[in-house]
Amino acid sequence: MEKLLRDLFELPPGARVLDIGCGKGDLARRLRSAGYEAHGADFAASLPDPCPDYLRPIEATTLRDSRRSYTVTSTYRLPFEDGAFRAVVSTSVLEHVIDKEAFFREVRRVLVPGGILLGMFPGSKSLPVETHVKVPLMNFFWPRVPRLWLAFWAIIGVRNEFQHGKPWRTVYRSNLDYCRNSLSYWPVRKYRQFLNRSGFHDFQCGTVDFLQHMDGGYAALLRRLRVPRPLRRALCDVRNVTISAIRD
Repeated sequence: MEKLLRDLFELPPGARVLDIGCGKGDLARRLRSAGYEAHGADFAASLPDPCPDYLRPIEATTLRDSRRSYTVTSTYRLPFEDGAFRAVVSTSVLEHVIDKEAFFREVRRVLVPGGILLGMFPGSKSLPVETHVKVPLMNFFWPRVPRLWLAFWAIIGVRNEFQHGKPWRTVYRSNLDYCRNSLSYWPVRKYRQFLNRSGFHDFQCGTVDFLQHMDGGYAALLRRLRVPRPLRRALCDVRNVTISAIRD
């Protein structure tokens, strides 16, 4: 993120940057070390204790249901004034945002005109497995993942790091609930269409539009093979995705 903000978008030192879904604040600390006035926001349970003053809890209303193993956020508001930031970034957040319209409305609100939106997240066709529950091809099926598919992988022992030792029925139900309530996979083209009609312009996708600035083995492979742009566009959803857009 630091490299992209500095080298691609030429964001000057001292600019205010917000990391949405900041967790313990690692990215915000790196951005501050890089010279930016970085702040972070996340749900209170995800923030560190004690919490530095540049990390703030998101004002959220949650929906609790005894039938769900996950708490669902129904509404939220970023705890910052309008036009507070030159850039808003997020990493591994957008694949969990169910109400993307509300999310991007809040992002637009806290950005200055001409401000930068920059997001990184697993692609909707990320290979070889869904990155959270580790079930092969689950993200391909989403939102209509066959129950038999989830049950099969739970029975043969596929687990993420939090599920080891749990019976297959518990893993199956947890994965089904997680898929229904905590995942929202959009392809890049849908982000492009939505943002272009929602108060943003100059939409770009990293492996298509600014490949030379991308880190990671997949981007390095595309550069080394000199994959043509049309093919890069077709392959953009199969690994981690980076998108950017500018607020109108």
